[in-house]
Amino acid sequence: MIKYYCFIFILSLLLTDSVFSQELMYVEGSHKVVFQGVKIRPGQALKLSDLNCDVAKQHFAKAKRMRTWNFILSQIGIGEITYGLFVMNITTKRVLHSALGGSVLFFISERNQKIEKHINDGVNAFNQCQLLKE
Repeated sequence: MIKYYCFIFILSLLLTDSVFSQELMYVEGSHKVVFQGVKIRPGQALKLSDLNCDVAKQHFAKAKRMRTWNFILSQIGIGEITYGLFVMNITTKRVLHSALGGSVLFFISERNQKIEKHINDGVNAFNQCQLLKE
């Protein structure tokens, strides 16, 4: 019985040592990934996963593209809202521009949830690749 417990103890030490020596990622905050104690964005995580894991690379690339387009769309939305505020003559035109800008900003908030999903999936895929590599 003691041999059995010793075997389990030694086996658990070997398994925990290999898990702790892995370089794993985890998600922290909004659109941030922590790798080796450094907070990085999806574009930097894409560079790290470029050599290791294709699935993680695809998720991080998608998140990076979506973040870039979100920035561009937010500028358009803010511009439309501002234009709608400063149009003096026609009230219908004012309302339409403001509504268009608001709908663009709403669309961006929906896309942020998809970005978080891609980042989470990319982190999970990267960690699986790291664990399977050894």
